Parts: sequence; structure tokens; C-alpha cells
Amino acid sequence: MSSTISELDRLNQLVDSMKKEKKKKVGFIDETEEFEPTMIEPTVPEIPTLWYLFIVIRILWTFIPQSGYIHPDEYFQSPQPMTIMFGLSTGNTTWEWNSDKPIRNPLFPLIISALPMIILNKISLILEYPILNAYTALITPRIIMLISSFIIDVSIYKSSILLESCYKSSLLLISSSFIIIVFSTRTLSNSIELIIYSYLIYIVISSYRNSTHYKLSHRFGFLIICGLFNRPSFIAFCPSLFLGWCFISLPPSHYHCNVFQRYLIVVETIIKRFIYLFPSIIFTTISFILSEKIFFHKIPEFSNNNILEFVNSLFRNVSFTNFLEYNMNLDNSGSHGVHPRWLHFLVNLNLIAAPLVIEICVSLLCQQLVKRHCAHAVNQFFDLFFLFSSFIIPISILSLNNHQELRFIIPCIVPIVLIASRIDISKHTTMAWICLNLIGCSLFGFLHQGGVTNSIILLQDRVLNSTNSFHFIYSNSYIPPEYLIYSRQPNNKLIDKITFFDSLGDFDSVKTHLKSRKLSDVREQIHYLIIPGILSYKVCDCRLGYNTNLVTMVTPHVSLDHVSDISEVLNSKRDCKELSDHQDVISRLKYYFSLHIYNIDLFSRCDN
Repeated sequence: MSSTISELDRLNQLVDSMKKEKKKKVGFIDETEEFEPTMIEPTVPEIPTLWYLFIVIRILWTFIPQSGYIHPDEYFQSPQPMTIMFGLSTGNTTWEWNSDKPIRNPLFPLIISALPMIILNKISLILEYPILNAYTALITPRIIMLISSFIIDVSIYKSSILLESCYKSSLLLISSSFIIIVFSTRTLSNSIELIIYSYLIYIVISSYRNSTHYKLSHRFGFLIICGLFNRPSFIAFCPSLFLGWCFISLPPSHYHCNVFQRYLIVVETIIKRFIYLFPSIIFTTISFILSEKIFFHKIPEFSNNNILEFVNSLFRNVSFTNFLEYNMNLDNSGSHGVHPRWLHFLVNLNLIAAPLVIEICVSLLCQQLVKRHCAHAVNQFFDLFFLFSSFIIPISILSLNNHQELRFIIPCIVPIVLIASRIDISKHTTMAWICLNLIGCSLFGFLHQGGVTNSIILLQDRVLNSTNSFHFIYSNSYIPPEYLIYSRQPNNKLIDKITFFDSLGDFDSVKTHLKSRKLSDVREQIHYLIIPGILSYKVCDCRLGYNTNLVTMVTPHVSLDHVSDISEVLNSKRDCKELSDHQDVISRLKYYFSLHIYNIDLFSRCDN
């Protein structure tokens, strides 16, 4: 009998526990029942160890420093004009900094380049020791960019958590990309654009995931204007951002109304979200315009009797509108190089992230991007729609222009990585990603035009150890950043000792320039010709018309603009006598892929 009672008790306990479970699933618990809540301790996401390795590589390679020369804009849009305008060096500024009609806003270059180098100069004056030299002038702005580049990692990390994707995968993908290791540490306006875009994407995702539009509106408006004044072509990245900010994830009431009420809710929501942005947009715009007017000494006179004229003068001739006016003329943009309209989509996008793009396309076909058993099915649709639009819309708009460069679309790496982190990346894709970025880091960080900045540092040491004056002729390479050789404080004596000439890729202009030199004016001046080794056949063995002597070779130096000259190199008739010292394959490759520094004797003419 007792055994029967115990069996009934166990059955009753089982039924009671099943009822409780059912109540919990339905969503309520009887208040009369005692309930002990269990405390869940928050867990700190584990950062992958490899991420720290890539961070160390990024830091070390900034200080080594990278010898690769991506584009002249990395020097002539920021460090060179800033050091010249503040009297820290001398040289030429580009037409973009013409005070009558500027197309570059100075605020970011002031923060990144001018401010740290002014501080170094002051320290040099106090210590009476030349801390500001070619090396420090090169890496100091890059250190500021390096520190700023970590905003990308943080934005990717936080965005991945909000999107419920694999944050470890996204961190490893972004930190191992040559776009981050190389491009983000350079003083390109495109790199600043990348940093701003990554954080704006996080703000948009956070706003519709957590419904924090009002709290984040000031940051959103501030960064949008920063992006536009940093590089007005940032306007191509704005449609997707505003699409995410204003339209995606409308209030829940939107889904339970008739068509007319839905329309009203949409209009009301959009108006409210735009109104939130107005204070930050207006304040930031005025700040950038004022900084520009002060920098170029163009502040209009204020008069109480004519306030409207003052406001009109303030907003007239602004770099943002000047930039758009210049680049919307296809003849102007085409003067920098005409490219086919498909170049961004078919070439540049694949150079940035070909393995990930292919993996994403395969996942789309296999319908693997959407997690079928996810509790936030609607959010998944919003996520994917926003992320895809964040790189497809900008590339489509930028493809309308006839001048297309890889650096123009580097911000698109952020949404691509966030999409790729939602899928299981295959081993083949991982290997392809590693190979792509090894090539990218080697080419843009080390090889491409790598001899130019190294030659400047080498020549500065040569000048400092001599009492002569020097004339440097750069031919068929990127424009040398002159500020590096002049950056020698506190007593900048190099200004009177050095002059530069750049052939702008035309070797015939070198001959014309040498013939125009008056021997009476250059008797105490040493002439150096700096030219890629692959074009050395134009100089050696008296082919220049003057006796030349190969002083040294700066290795490595790869010039993609002169690939067609390889056929000339392979012609044995073009060989130089100095090649006799370079018989083996390795030595000959070093000879051709170096930047050669020749000493030219203008007082010793010869015929080849």
C-alpha cells in the first residue's frame, strides 16, 4: 500500500512540473507560487589571439616604416601642404590648395599632420636637437592614422555582436586585410573616409537594433558632415546610410495599420529622424567652413547693417562645392586618367575582397546567409538589405565617374566583412584571402614606388654630410614628397642647399632641363638623377649626353606604369655596361627593380 502511495506522489509531482513548464512557455507564472530567479553573469566575448598578432603587425609596420608609395595624394593632400604652410619645410603645394578656389578642407590635415609636427618642432627648439627629420616627418602623421584605424576594429566588433554574427570571424577578416594594414595607416583622405564609414555603419545598426535614433542622432549628423568635408565624394556613401537611418526598422505600429496610416507613420518617422540631425549638421558644417576661411585668410567682414551679405560670403567659395563642381566635369576628372565604367565592380572590388565576394555569392545561391531558426527574422532581412546596399550603392554611384581608382572604394570592405562573418568560410576561401592580402601588403606596403621615400631619407643624410648644394632630378617615378628632405629643425639650412625637378613621367623633359642649366650657376652644385632601374638603359653609357655614374640603388622599387618597358629591357642591345656586375638572376632582378641614383657631370658631355 505504501508503495502505491509513493507512486501516486511521484506522478503528481511530474504533472505539476509539466504544468509549470507549460505556463512558462505560454508566458506566465502563477504569482502564488514561489519562484527563485537565477542570476546570469554577463560574459565578456573572447577576442581571438590571431587578432592581436595582426594588430602587432600593423603597429610594427607603421614604425619600420612601410616604403610603398600608394598615391601622391597621401603626401600632397596632408603632410606636404601643412608643413609648408606652417613654415616647417619648403616645396610645392598642389593646385587643390589654391586659396582663391580651394577644393580641400584643411581641418583633418591640421589635426593629423600639422599639429603633431608643430609639437615635434617645438620640442626640437627646446632641446636644440633635430627631432623633426625625414623619418619622424614620415611616421608621425601615420601614427595618428594608426591610432584612428582601431576605430574600424571596434566598429566591426560591436556591429557583429549586434548583428548576432561571428565577431571572431569579422575581427580576423578585417584585421588581416591589406586595406587595414596598409591603407588605413596612410594619410589618404580615403583612409579617413574608411574610418568614418565604419563607425557610421555601426551607428545605423545600433539605431535600428536598439531603437536609439535620438541618442545617436548627434553623432550620426556630425560624422556625415565630417565625411563630406573630408572628401566630398563621400556623398556616394550617404544614400545607404540614410536608407538605414530613416527607413529601415520603422516603429512596430507600422505593421498593424491600413495603407494610409502606414504612409503617415513613415512620413512622420522620417521627418522626426531628420529633425534630430539638424543641430549637429548645422554646427559641424559651420565649424568646417569657419576653419577653412580662417586657414585661407578669407573671413568676410562682418557688418550689423548687412548680416545676410556676411552669411552669403561665408558660404560662398567653399571647398565642398568647389570639389563637386570640378569633378562633375568629366573632362576634369578624365585628365587624371580615363577608366571604363565597369572597373570598380569587375576589378577594384575583387582586388579588395575577391575571395569574400565569391563566397557571399555562393552563399546567396545556396540561401545560407539567412539563419532559418533565428528569433529575429525581420531584423535579418533589414541587416542584409542594409549591408548589401552599403557597398552596392556607393560603388554604383562612383562608377558613374570616368576616373576610378582602387582607393575610392576601400570603405566598402566594412559591409563585405560583416556579411562574410555570417557564413562559414571554407578552407579554400581562407587560403585565397591569405594569399590576396599577402600580395596586397607586399605590393602597396613595400614594393610599389618603394624607392621614392627611401631615396629621400638617403639623400637627406648625404646632403647633411656635405658642404655642397644639390639638385635632384626625379624622372618617371611618383612625385617626391619634398617636405621630408626639408624637415630638419631647429636650423633649417637645407632649404638653401637643395632644389628639385620632377619630369612628370616625361624623360625627354630631363634632357631639355639639363641643357637649360647654366654652367656658371651650377659650378658648385651636385646633380643627381633618380630614375627606376627598368629605365636605366636611357641613362647609362652616355645615352643621356653626359657622363653619369651610378651612385647607389634603392631597393625595392616596382613601377607598374613601366611594365611595357620590360620588352626594351629584354632586348640585349639595351643592356648597360654596368650590368656586367649583375650576372646572376637575383642580382639582375635587384638591378631592374630598384630606384637608381646617378651622379651627372654637366661639365663632361659625351656621345653614345
